[in-house]
Amino acid sequence: MQKKEIINLAKKIYNKYNTTDPLKIAFNIGCTVIYSNMPAKIKGYTLKIYRSNLIYINENLNEIETRNTILHELGHIFCKHDENRIFTSLKTHQVTSKLENQADLFTVAMLINALEEEELERYNLKQLSYMLGISEELLKLYFF
Repeated sequence: MQKKEIINLAKKIYNKYNTTDPLKIAFNIGCTVIYSNMPAKIKGYTLKIYRSNLIYINENLNEIETRNTILHELGHIFCKHDENRIFTSLKTHQVTSKLENQADLFTVAMLINALEEEELERYNLKQLSYMLGISEELLKLYFF
């Protein structure tokens, strides 16, 4: 998907569910979120089993990391990244960074939807990064 398509998709989802809360969105689309003890380097992943989407989240993440990781995984679902990326990267060495960037952009776009236009104009990247709990690098995916 192209950048503009992902931003528009995030806006459509925000308008449909009137929230950026990833747990509410997951519930509304029938996606199950499962918290599990994982190695620190794994924040979460998505599995599609039959027609059901499952999001696994590292139970050791803080609240903001959990929110952002669930949004990221929802990005994979809404952008229709159907393959199992953990399996793909371990077994085939296929580069998945394009898919990860798309899911990251979805995360940022969802969070920005909750801001007023004047807030976007008033704050710089560093301030927005702090307010949203995401890195400046991720914000750059959206703005540049």
